[in-house]
Formats: sequence, structure tokens, C-alpha cells
Amino acid sequence: MLEAPDISAWERDAEPSHLGEPPSPRLSPGRVVAAVLIVLLGFGAAGYALFGRTTSTSAGTTATPTYAPYVDVTLTPTYAFEDPTANPVGDVVLGFVVASAATSSCTPSWGGAYSLGQAGSTLDLDRRIEQMVKQGGHAMVSFGGQANTELAVSCTDTESLTTAYRSVVDRYKLRTIDFDIEGAALG
Repeated sequence: MLEAPDISAWERDAEPSHLGEPPSPRLSPGRVVAAVLIVLLGFGAAGYALFGRTTSTSAGTTATPTYAPYVDVTLTPTYAFEDPTANPVGDVVLGFVVASAATSSCTPSWGGAYSLGQAGSTLDLDRRIEQMVKQGGHAMVSFGGQANTELAVSCTDTESLTTAYRSVVDRYKLRTIDFDIEGAALG
């Protein structure tokens, strides 16, 4: 004898118990990875906005990282860094101030060959820097370099060394300096 199926039980099982409620969201691995990437990119962008453009200095001020071409002012022919058509960046790192080979070990010189005064007259350096600054550029000076002797290596008296560095900063009204320490000076 065949029994008729229990229709009421079948109807109960056929109708979901959550009828009328929205389906629960499903997280696929692709969606999870996309969400994690979005969060990480957001944190990365926020971190760059807060910390990537500026760095704190010991004086409590903020410094902006600077990128500019290096120009060895003692090379010939001279590079017209003060001419916007030759240097569209506007800023420049001028090198290289080292200890004078001709005078005192605490006297700054350009490449060991020109005193600051000689560079002003022979290389026309003071006027060229002034012209670049008037056009909105910034001059930076690099102390050291691969050749010659860095001031701090030959000038062992702290007060004299400070005076030597200060004389360059003051002469060219510098806001930024660079220390290009290489070779034996690393020791």
C-alpha cells in the first residue's frame, strides 16, 4: 500500500524560514583581497600625506626633501645653471666645497682650486647664484665629494670648522647644504 506524502511537511521544507529577510552577504576571496588592498592603499596615502613630504629636524622645524642636479662649478666648460633654459628645475646643488690645498686646512675652497673670493671673480659664481635666486631658484652647496679633502677631515678644531662652514652658508645665503661624504672621509 502506498502512502500519500505528507504535504504539510513538504510545504514547510520548501519554504525557507527566512522568507522576507535579505540574503546574508557572501564574502568571496576576491572581495576580501580587494577590501584589504583598498584599506592598505588608504593607509599608505594617508601616511605619505602626513609623513612622506616632510621630515622633522632637531631644531623642531620642518624640512622638505629636495631633488636638484649637481653641478661641479670648477669644471670647464661651465654649466649655465642660472639660465632657466639650461636648468629648467631652477634649483641646483653646487659642488664641491673642500679644504683649500693652498692655504689653511680650515679654509673652504671650490674643488681645492678656488677660494670663495676667487670663485666669485674668476668663475663669476656670486653673480650667477644671485641671478638664479632672483628667478626663483635655490642654490645649495655640497661639502665634500669624491675628490680632494672634506673640511671636517682636515680641520679638526670644532670652532674653526664651524666658522668655515658658516662662511660658505653666509656668503651664498644658503637655506640648504649637502654633505657628500665619500671614500676616506667615511672613516
